[in-house]
Order: sequence, then structure tokens, then C-alpha cells
Amino acid sequence: MKKIQYLIIFSLTLLIACTKEESNSIKLEGKWYNISISSKKLKSPSSCELKDTTIFYTKGLNAMEYEFKNNGKVTITNYTPMKYEAILDYTIEGSNLIIDYGGTKAIIPLKNVSSEGWSFEQDNRVYCPDKLGFKEYVNFKKF
Repeated sequence: MKKIQYLIIFSLTLLIACTKEESNSIKLEGKWYNISISSKKLKSPSSCELKDTTIFYTKGLNAMEYEFKNNGKVTITNYTPMKYEAILDYTIEGSNLIIDYGGTKAIIPLKNVSSEGWSFEQDNRVYCPDKLGFKEYVNFKKF
């Protein structure tokens, strides 16, 4: 009887663990567009006179679009200054989106992933005449 109880408890624990693993996996399949980029200055003062800014984008006009397919391909469409489209490979490892640019891999740590949107942060540098650091917050929304 105790063996059956242990077997049931083990089976339930395994089922819950597997279900939990599935629910935590990130799924980006579908079409997304970039709604905004916010830049926050990390270094001050500067001779560049750059300020913290937020740029908002319009779907179908100037927003970059990312269409993730379940075959490991992502189509990235950029509309400015003219329409440009690239089809690249991608994988998701943990909370990282990895996009392969012809052998060079960009590792993008994803944040705030939901069925409605996701975001990531990146460091950026502007050279003018001193190095000025920015943290950029890039936000996406479901198409």
C-alpha cells in the first residue's frame, strides 16, 4: 500500500513539475511590433547635450515588426527610411531571445513577457566627443 502511495505522490510531483516547466517557457510565435524606445542617460555631464528621450512608433508606418514562426525563423521588417525585410534564425534559451545574424548571435534578455507584449534593455554608446552611455528600454506589443 505504501509503495502505491509513494508511486502516486511521485507521479503527481512529476506531472506538476512538467506542467510548471511548460507554463514558464517563453513563446513568441506571432507578429509583434516595436511601440517605443526610451533612452536614459547613464553619464553626466556631457558636451553632447543629449537628454533622456522616449520615441513612440506607429504600427505599419515606422514601427519595426517581428514575426516569429514556430520553425525557428523570424521575419524582421523595418519601414524607415524605406521598407526592408530580413529573415533570420532564432532560438529561445531560458529568458533569452537569440537571433542569428549570419553566424553572429545577438543574445537579448527578455523582460515582462506576456501574451500582450515584451521588452528588453540594452546598453548604447554615443561618441560626441566623449563616450556617453545610455540604457535603452525597447518595448513590443502584439500585432
